[in-house]
Amino acid sequence: MTQVNLLPSDVKQRARTRQITVLVGVVVGVIIAALIGLFVLESGKLASTQNDLAAVNAQNAQLESKVNSLQRFQTLADEQQAKKQTVNQLKSGTISFSAMLVDLSRAIPSSAYLTSVTGTLSATVANRSAQPPTNNIVGNINWQGQATDHDAVALWLTRLVQITGWNNSWISGSTEQGDGFVQFTGSVDLGQKVTSGGK
Repeated sequence: MTQVNLLPSDVKQRARTRQITVLVGVVVGVIIAALIGLFVLESGKLASTQNDLAAVNAQNAQLESKVNSLQRFQTLADEQQAKKQTVNQLKSGTISFSAMLVDLSRAIPSSAYLTSVTGTLSATVANRSAQPPTNNIVGNINWQGQATDHDAVALWLTRLVQITGWNNSWISGSTEQGDGFVQFTGSVDLGQKVTSGGK
């Protein structure tokens, strides 16, 4: 069967144009709706990000306020550190005679005792503005004492060698007396290590 179109060609053309227009309108409408949806979505994300940023800024402001309120403690800590450094500088190169006497009392055997002790410092230690001695000797200690026998004197000498910073321990004389005791004399050099901060 043969179809015959009795409509004029311009009516057919208008119908076809109308269909294309409707189709284009639908496509444009879908694109516009998608763009509007995308805009709303991105606007929501932007608002959320701005809210997060505002919250972070508020938290930073609180933390900065706390840091500022604690700044005085940092100032006090800095002052304390500066004072500690000043004290260390003032003590540097000094000798603690009380610590030396403690070392001396620990070293002497129970079968011996000292009758006299004298100590001297080198001029460079007494005058701390001077250069430290080149031989690392900052002073010495001389002593006289008595012991029950020569073995006690030898033990005394052995113990002196073990004290840090005490160098060149020496017994210059050890003589047995008529009463059974041994009288001895000696000395020891004080090295740089006995000074505060000495190495």
